[in-house]
Amino acid sequence: MTSKILTYSKLGVVDLPGEYGGRVWLTGHNNCPYCNSRMIDRDTEHESDVLRRGTFFRIAVCNICGWWLIVEDADQCNNGLAVAYGGILESFNVNSADIPIEVLIAELPKQVNSIYNIDPKKMEDLVAAILSGVHDCDVHQLGYSKDGGIDLILLNSDSPIAIQVKRREKPNRKEGVKIIREFLGAAILSDHRDLMFVTNADDFTSGAKKAAAKAVKKQIVERFELLSRDKLISLIGLADFDTNWSIALRNAQEKYYGSNPTIPNPYTIPYTMCG
Repeated sequence: MTSKILTYSKLGVVDLPGEYGGRVWLTGHNNCPYCNSRMIDRDTEHESDVLRRGTFFRIAVCNICGWWLIVEDADQCNNGLAVAYGGILESFNVNSADIPIEVLIAELPKQVNSIYNIDPKKMEDLVAAILSGVHDCDVHQLGYSKDGGIDLILLNSDSPIAIQVKRREKPNRKEGVKIIREFLGAAILSDHRDLMFVTNADDFTSGAKKAAAKAVKKQIVERFELLSRDKLISLIGLADFDTNWSIALRNAQEKYYGSNPTIPNPYTIPYTMCG
């Protein structure tokens, strides 16, 4: 069975009917038109780097299904009209190598088990994006020229961290001591002394944890960090990742506003369409 992730990641200009716009259009539209959940207003004060075109009157986000709505500041002294932007729903195969990283980052905390369906190469991209966001530094991906089992290099200091990434297809699995020792040997032969092993497995065996700790205690390496599934997912919340709506808005700004598709007023769509 193909696993799906749903996200509102594209932006379109909402076709507002008649003289609707600004405060008039927003009044009475406090619920999501797709799941009828209460929309949450966002504080735009901290989004100034994204909203380069000017200040918006309202950004509203549905925390249940992810739909969002952006309405530009309107001239309330005259006709009160404003331009509205809304999300366009897309679905992606979790196991596709083409799924955008921002989709995985946005949805994995809500659909944790989807991590077992991710394409192996996309898993490396995901780990690179998460670690880069958390440590605010570059991550070099070795690709097919892998250095003895090393997939990524975290460039956050004078001593780069060598990283191996493993993607498992089934839950309830633990990484054993053998693979930890193999990675340790490959890293030493490549003169790396700061190591990190990242996996989507639930945990590491006690033997694997002891082997990593022993390597540090004996000063074979200076650092050997083990990250399993839950720890990796929790790091997403520590990094300042853009939201779906801010990514869509920035991309639209870079391509100019005139190229955005026009979408129907979402508040004319019956709730049953989301079923």
